[in-house]
Amino acid sequence: MARQTDRYLVLNRKLKVANDEIANQNKELEQLDQTKNRFFTMISHDVRQPLQSIEGLLGLLELKKTDDSSLDPIFDAVRKSTRNTVTLLNNLLRWALSQTGELNFDPVPLTLSKVMKEVIPLVDQQAAGKSIVIKQKNNEEVFFNGDADMIKTVLRNLISNAIKFTEENGKVVVTSTAQEGEIHILIHDYGIGMKPELTASLFQIGEMVSRKGTEGEIGTGLGLVLCKEFVDKHKGRIEVDSVLGEGTTFTVVLPIDRAIPPKNN
Repeated sequence: MARQTDRYLVLNRKLKVANDEIANQNKELEQLDQTKNRFFTMISHDVRQPLQSIEGLLGLLELKKTDDSSLDPIFDAVRKSTRNTVTLLNNLLRWALSQTGELNFDPVPLTLSKVMKEVIPLVDQQAAGKSIVIKQKNNEEVFFNGDADMIKTVLRNLISNAIKFTEENGKVVVTSTAQEGEIHILIHDYGIGMKPELTASLFQIGEMVSRKGTEGEIGTGLGLVLCKEFVDKHKGRIEVDSVLGEGTTFTVVLPIDRAIPPKNN
């Protein structure tokens, strides 16, 4: 009888442990579901708004079939709205692929100069639209291992973000240094900056805050979430330092201790 009682006690303890695990899993799933709902609510709003703007602007263009130079601001607004929407959808697609495990991680030997040559043309038009200069300060060429597409996505998002929050005729500076087996890539702007409470939640998908740039550019914060995920895959880290009214510096830190110089670079 005693053995049977002990067996029941053991089974009860196991059942309690199992129930506790299920309860914890249900709580996590509920939190994830709430985060997902908030996320897609924000995305749907921020995709819908520029598309509605495009629709309205195209309607105006249809009514004014003329070479009138007064239409230039309308074309400019359409171009900006389209660019913002395409960027958002690209980030959304990449984030979705990363969540489902369908985005391959393929690190190869890289140099920052080569990566930047491919990134700068992607943000040139955005910078030119605000007469912003992008300066590069690379003290030395550094080799590091990285997934080229992911690194380009990170740098493009961070530079684009810097342009967005910089006033006209400003500048964005990209600097790289090698320190103790790491490459530090700094993207610094002299823009509007952020409050400390905002910088603390920049990389959390459930806390994403939609902020407008200096010319009303729309953003959801998804690009920064994606940046952190891609940097994490490289076993690196991303840091931010910002002063309200003075500017922001994002620092991407990647390991380089086992990097092999790429060929034909």
